Amino acid sequence: MQSIRERIDKEFAGILPYHEIFYLNAIRNAASKSIRHYNDFLAGNLETHTADAACYEFFSAVTQAASVSSFFWPNPRNEKLQVRGQTLRQSFDPLSVARIKDRKLRHSIVHLDERLDKFCASETYGELIDGFIGSVDKVSAPHQKILRLVDPINKIAILHGYEFKYTGFFESIAQIGQDAIEMIEAGGRLRKEKSGES
Repeated sequence: MQSIRERIDKEFAGILPYHEIFYLNAIRNAASKSIRHYNDFLAGNLETHTADAACYEFFSAVTQAASVSSFFWPNPRNEKLQVRGQTLRQSFDPLSVARIKDRKLRHSIVHLDERLDKFCASETYGELIDGFIGSVDKVSAPHQKILRLVDPINKIAILHGYEFKYTGFFESIAQIGQDAIEMIEAGGRLRKEKSGES
């Protein structure tokens, strides 16, 4: 006998039609929060104008973006979520969805405690760089250990030793949020023609 989850996956491509609005709202909200934090980072709208506060805004934006990513790219070890992920990917801008796939970035955020444990366990000697805004070349000496860094010129960020380029990343989050808004305003249903994914 099929479970409810199996029936939804088989008959409704992972999401019941009257539940699509819930996913759209969740994606819109997370994307909106991400872009709000990122815009504050860019504009310097900080309570205290420090590099630490700027890093907080940037990585808060990344945290919300990771939530958006999880809807489209669920944990591959959980087979029950894959149909839902594919259905959502087919309804949003394909390039934007592809740009936010980075699971290593998501793991750096979601498993922050484990990443910090690993970082601290490997720390022996050197200068700790935490909350730096500027060129990564200025803090790349062998004795310098980077905890949090954002390089706005080269579009590079480092979180607990994991380095990633964010060129086009937040633009993609903004596009996904806009796609969600358009579908909500059009009746709260997923559109089927946006992506060419098979």
